[in-house]
Amino acid sequence: MAFERVETLDEDDFYKSLMKQAQKVSIIDIGKLYESDDKENQAYFYIKYMLASNGQEQSVAYNVKYIDDTIIVPEGAKLYPLLSFVSGIEDGEIHCNKQDIDDSLKDLSFKARAKKQKGKTTWYKIIPIEEISVE
Repeated sequence: MAFERVETLDEDDFYKSLMKQAQKVSIIDIGKLYESDDKENQAYFYIKYMLASNGQEQSVAYNVKYIDDTIIVPEGAKLYPLLSFVSGIEDGEIHCNKQDIDDSLKDLSFKARAKKQKGKTTWYKIIPIEEISVE
C-alpha cells in the first residue's frame, strides 16, 4: 500500500464551495436539542451535512429560542432558510417542535448555496434552492 496525502477540508472550505457554486447537499444527521445553561429560553442542536461533490461532512450548530417545548425561529435566523424551505412559510416567525424538524429534514437532499452574514461575528447561512429526490 502506498501512502497518499488527502487534504483535510475545514468549515470555511465547506461554506466557500457553496458560495462559489450551488451544489447538492444531503442532511445525514440531526443532533439532539440541548438547552443552554447560560441563556434563558435558548437551545441549540447540530445538523450534519454532506456535500455530494466531494463527500465532505460538516456539522453546523443552530441556536434557537426555546419556550415551553416550542422552537421559535425568527426570519433572520440561521435556521430560517432551511425551515422555510421544508415548511413553505416565507415570512414571519416559524414555530415548531424538535420532532417536526427531525421529521422534515431527515435524509433530505437539496441543491443549496451559502451566504455570508455579518454582525458582531461573521457566520454563514445555508440556503436551499430546490429539493433533489433520492433514487
